[in-house]
Amino acid sequence: MLVSSKHLMLASPVFKAMFRHGGFLEGNKLQSGGVVVIPFPDDDPDIFKILLNIVHGRVRQVPEKVGIDDLTGLAILVDKYQMHEVVEFHVRMWMLALQKSLPTKVDSTLLAWISVCYVFRLSAEYRQVTRLAELESCGPLGVEEEQDLPI
Repeated sequence: MLVSSKHLMLASPVFKAMFRHGGFLEGNKLQSGGVVVIPFPDDDPDIFKILLNIVHGRVRQVPEKVGIDDLTGLAILVDKYQMHEVVEFHVRMWMLALQKSLPTKVDSTLLAWISVCYVFRLSAEYRQVTRLAELESCGPLGVEEEQDLPI
């Protein structure tokens, strides 16, 4: 996917550091050649595409609704690249539809919800899901593959 380094630099201090001339190899290549290809093997390409569409203002390409799995994936990328502000509007819009999906008992989505609420600074929802975890859990909340969650 062809993207603008300027957009990424404005949206993320991580990309700003990466693309700055004299910093990382990517920045030096960008300054000398104008185009640089960067692989992101650890990032979910579908989720990353949603994030890039938001950053580039391609609002018609951004889904009107997402589920907790997609929102959790976005939380991971937003936290990793420090892009909280750029996604805030979309997260609030998505949360209107997802509000009724917040868990009311300990289930397999609780840890994901804690992560989403923490990363996106959803304080009321965060209090709700962490209180649920505190009062009703009897052991570890997650499984091994959820250790990458930003909480």
